[in-house]
Amino acid sequence: MSPRLIFWLTLAGFSVPFLCADVQDRPNVVRVKSAAYDELFADGIQAYRAEKWSEAVELFEKAIADYRNEKEVKIHCRLRCRERYRASSSHNVISDLELDYYRYTIYSHKCSQQCREKYLGKRTKVSAKVRRDFETRLTYGYLQFSYYKSILSKNSAVTPTRPGTNSQIKETEVGRSIDAARAAYTCTETQPQDQTMADNVKVYKKMPGVTEAGIYSLEPTLHQESYFNSARLYEEEQWSDAIQGFEDALKEYYTAYDSCKIMCEEERENNKILSRSGLFGVHVDVLECRTRCPDQLRKVKGFM
Repeated sequence: MSPRLIFWLTLAGFSVPFLCADVQDRPNVVRVKSAAYDELFADGIQAYRAEKWSEAVELFEKAIADYRNEKEVKIHCRLRCRERYRASSSHNVISDLELDYYRYTIYSHKCSQQCREKYLGKRTKVSAKVRRDFETRLTYGYLQFSYYKSILSKNSAVTPTRPGTNSQIKETEVGRSIDAARAAYTCTETQPQDQTMADNVKVYKKMPGVTEAGIYSLEPTLHQESYFNSARLYEEEQWSDAIQGFEDALKEYYTAYDSCKIMCEEERENNKILSRSGLFGVHVDVLECRTRCPDQLRKVKGFM
């Protein structure tokens, strides 16, 4: 008898985004005219609960894509504003560290806000709970189950009970099974304690058309992937390729580290009043956040 998928249940008018590439040095930063990811996610939850699986899939996919893009926009804007500030202050004769930090904080906050609105429009602040759901990839849990149910809703024979059924499975349904497997696997990377999701990945592996090699993370950690690939090449004594891979891993790590630090400024400034008296609180929060960046970047499947 074929295995049954363990149901992953919930705890409790959209338009197609118009995307336009607008930055040459960061081609993955795009201008978006659509609902924000928290709105798309809320609509997706409604469709999920109403068992409108195809609609839920589309909304969750758009929400995840918008979340990624918004984060890229924030990083891009912060880095660009930092570069502009350094260029404008390079000719200062008098140096006052406290005053300079105060000026930089105010400038960066205003500059990055204007930059974000250029690409994303004016958006309301996303709640901490929704942001945490995306950071911990809970959204992929909803997505994988919606993929699976969208297949069943079309009377697909993904759990065959008689000989010859496998050949009747449509290519699109096989693709959905692979999508579901990848979404579930992506969720397990930050939720290694979720046994239900881990069991779902095992079930997907037994579905027709799904292979071990075809299951990979939809949120890859580039420096870790480069490192583990290089370690494999090292063991195989492919020295030139291993050297290149390790060098790439280092570059990718420092890029990720810089992005993590810049996002600390983004998140902490939004929670503080940027007055002279509140500046110390901002500085302490940013420093505390940055000390956690190395731990975040060295996590492998949720563990350090």
